[in-house]
Amino acid sequence: MSLMTVYLGLGSNLGSRERNLRNAVDRIQECCCQVTRCSSVFETEPWGVNPDQPLFLNAVVEIRTDEKIDELMTRIQNIEQAMGREAKSSDKPRLIDIDVLFFGTSILRNGYVTVPHPRLELRRFVLEPLNELAPDFIHPTLNLPVSRLLQQCPDTKRVVRTSFLLQHAPKIHGDS
Repeated sequence: MSLMTVYLGLGSNLGSRERNLRNAVDRIQECCCQVTRCSSVFETEPWGVNPDQPLFLNAVVEIRTDEKIDELMTRIQNIEQAMGREAKSSDKPRLIDIDVLFFGTSILRNGYVTVPHPRLELRRFVLEPLNELAPDFIHPTLNLPVSRLLQQCPDTKRVVRTSFLLQHAPKIHGDS
């Protein structure tokens, strides 16, 4: 299998959020993939059914892998569990959350994974960092570039770029 470009969304709102994101990137690099680029880190308001929780730090990483999606998902879930993540729930604070946003241009829906990630076009906390890395990437089901999805995003929650950078983060395009 050839190398696939994959975009992962990272989030943390418990403990040392910065260290949690850095630890996740290091573990992703160690266990399964080549981390090629990292977005800026953004502080964001919680999104979803329980907005009364601590602020998140969110980022997106671009990886290259030759693994199949199911193998990658298993490795990601193992990283989350090893870092202390409890069962997935969108309404609870979490030490780490790692989501597959795009797996190349694949469209997959099964009981294990859905890619592109459902509702990413509605979430500014995903689109802002994703737009830094891949503004021209075309969403495979919506047929719109990430930059357009960000422009059209109805989410008005606060998303603010921080000065925190992920360790070992290669520079994104346009950086000097």
